[in-house]
Amino acid sequence: DIASSEEIIDFGEVILGNSINREINIENNGTLPLEITSIYVDPDRTFSVENMTLSLEPGEVYSLTVLFNPEGIGEDNADLVILSNDPNESEFHLPLAVNVVPAPQVVLSEESITMNINSFELDSTQLIISNVGEGILDYNLEVTSTTESNEIINFTKEIPNEDNYLNKMLL
Repeated sequence: DIASSEEIIDFGEVILGNSINREINIENNGTLPLEITSIYVDPDRTFSVENMTLSLEPGEVYSLTVLFNPEGIGEDNADLVILSNDPNESEFHLPLAVNVVPAPQVVLSEESITMNINSFELDSTQLIISNVGEGILDYNLEVTSTTESNEIINFTKEIPNEDNYLNKMLL
């Protein structure tokens, strides 16, 4: 008997322009050898898998890779189809799902900022981070000091795509 540890293979959110692959374990839960004669994706437009034949002994697990290469924004679905000599499921279907989201595009007002200040002095500057893409921009900003303490300050921020949305930080 053919089996999978998952009922649906959810690739989650994928940014348009990025490819992703998932390892899927196929197991023979039966008492006789399982002869797999074909593996394919239907429809095969954006998901792909290497078509192969193989034999699995009882209890044996085989890990296969499914690749997703998005073509557009939105949800995408397909079925991984495995043909075998399984008497109950000679055509085994495993649903594949993904949500493709638009890519962000970051624009910085400065490539780098350097400030020279002495102990107990204060100074500030402005860095403008803009997202001109269609997706949400998640970023980390690290500010480092070259003093003896080498203080590192981390900022994490999410920038939605909104017209003329600017994120300003005073450093």
